[in-house]
Amino acid sequence: MVKNIEEQLKVDFRQSLLAGRSKEAEALRYLISILQKQASRKPDGKLSEVEKINLLQKELKTKQEALTLFQKAGREELVKQEEFEIKVLKRYLPKMLSPQKINQIIQKVLLQEQDFGKVMAKVMVKLKGKAAADQVVELVKQALSQQK
Repeated sequence: MVKNIEEQLKVDFRQSLLAGRSKEAEALRYLISILQKQASRKPDGKLSEVEKINLLQKELKTKQEALTLFQKAGREELVKQEEFEIKVLKRYLPKMLSPQKINQIIQKVLLQEQDFGKVMAKVMVKLKGKAAADQVVELVKQALSQQK
């Protein structure tokens, strides 16, 4: 039984090496190195699971931005590489909630709060790692504007 994301990455890395999937192994090695590099910056040398998820989500966003740039530049070989790495990365992130589920949570918070900042703070605590912040901002803005 695998304990955490980093351990799962290492297990999958070894399996992809043994199976000869070098492209996948390279992507996994990169993800492992990101986690290890960040962990080395902490006094105890360890990251919590939440920190690991946040780090991988940040990397996903970076890769998606790079993908958009490569598409605009017509760099097809780099587009394919980024798409593959994004696909590999998404396997290790928790499933994101649908906009409907996010709206349900927002509506519950809106029963208690009306201030944008306070609503965002409470909603993001509940959605940590389950929804992209920019998506939540848009949905909160919509919900608040509908209440006026």
